[in-house]
Amino acid sequence: MEPTAYLKTTSTGLYKYRRRTPKELKDYIPTSEVVKSLGRKHDEAIRKSLVITQLLDELTQLTQLQSIPKTLILSILSDKLNITPKS
Repeated sequence: MEPTAYLKTTSTGLYKYRRRTPKELKDYIPTSEVVKSLGRKHDEAIRKSLVITQLLDELTQLTQLQSIPKTLILSILSDKLNITPKS
């Protein structure tokens, strides 16, 4: 799916990233939906949306690898996306 498909605008003009949590990451993310505020500038919101989409897609692929420790995925979620993962 196109990353801008996850980009929504509020009634006040604020851009938000909204995406259902991928099923592979349900063990790591405590909510059913990933929601991030992206600011009011259109170009910046698109750039941030692309980064978040790419990161979630990469994490989804990492869960398929047996050699990757779960702590790595948890630290990427907390460091890059500011999501407090499930412990």
